[in-house]
Amino acid sequence: MKNKMKKVLDVLGNVLMWSVIIVAACVTVVSLSTKEKGIANVMGYIPFSIQTASMEPTINTGDLIITKKYDGSTVLEKGTIISFFAIEQEKLIVKTHRIDTVLNRNGIISYVTKGDNNNSIDPTEVAPGDIVSVYDGTRCAIVGYVLTFLKSQIGFLIFVILPLFIFFVYQLYTFIVLIIETKKEEAMQELETLKASVQAPVPATVGVPVQMPAQMPVQMPAEQNVQMQTGEQMQVQEQTQINQ
Repeated sequence: MKNKMKKVLDVLGNVLMWSVIIVAACVTVVSLSTKEKGIANVMGYIPFSIQTASMEPTINTGDLIITKKYDGSTVLEKGTIISFFAIEQEKLIVKTHRIDTVLNRNGIISYVTKGDNNNSIDPTEVAPGDIVSVYDGTRCAIVGYVLTFLKSQIGFLIFVILPLFIFFVYQLYTFIVLIIETKKEEAMQELETLKASVQAPVPATVGVPVQMPAQMPVQMPAEQNVQMQTGEQMQVQEQTQINQ
């Protein structure tokens, strides 16, 4: 049961970490992509996070829209949604509104724009040189909020740097545990091999008849031999006399 739970947690952790890595890669690509007039450009496509409700319900606050870079010469039609530079409160911003009117003054084209959720048109006409991109209908709900937060220093630190650091530490811990377990298994195998060699029965020796060396006759000294013979002779003589 514990092993199954551990496997499930490992899978979930890997999925979460790879998701963070993918998001971090996307944010990095957008941040480091080619910039023209300060706007990120990824192979001719420009993402924007919608910050206001001026285009609702077509585009909602927090949506991430994908727009296509404007070539600067094509005459756009009424009803086209464009992203363009505008000045509000003495700040240069990018607006995304719909073209309400196309103006042609002696061959000079300009556009009057209006937000779908606004009651009045924008106060300033838009020149072709101020248009950044054209919206083609591609959007991701809520992703704009996430991307905006991730692009901030705090968001990038909390949701990108910190998870990547945790992922690195976890992988390092897993690697160390794997090495320790491998060493333990090798030690156990060596111990089992040693036990098996100690407990192995000693092979029986095949019986081979042992030839004892022949007993050599004991040679006694001459004097002792003579004494023994004399003693025997005396015993014979005494026995003879008794018989007589």
